[in-house]
Amino acid sequence: MMPLFFSDPVAATLFWISCGAWVVLELGLILRDRRAEVTRTTADRGSLRLLTSAICVALLVAFVAAFWLTNLRITTSGWAPLVIGLMLIWVGIGLRLWAVRTLGHYFTRVVMVKAGQRVVSGGPYRVIRHPPTQRH
Repeated sequence: MMPLFFSDPVAATLFWISCGAWVVLELGLILRDRRAEVTRTTADRGSLRLLTSAICVALLVAFVAAFWLTNLRITTSGWAPLVIGLMLIWVGIGLRLWAVRTLGHYFTRVVMVKAGQRVVSGGPYRVIRHPPTQRH
């Protein structure tokens, strides 16, 4: 059984629109960082490039596996896995947008602290463990 987005044009359209929305969001954040002149710190010794490459390779492997490795395919109804996958994509996009909105102009794709920035503990960041703040 081939993945549904290979054989059903509606499924393919939904899948590619969802993936495209994620790519557009990330490209928008890249442009936002460039307009704000966010520069990479010298503390990053290539880990960002390595992580980006690893994500691209993982996506490529997933697509190749979906097409060629028939033993690993999900054998249930074609729409159930597709709908679950699309929901995960859109929940991820929503979480990313919520994080960007919560941090506002302090949000950058490269983690950094700006002068005068306070610890944000609202929005999606309320479930993240923050370092204790120093009190004088």
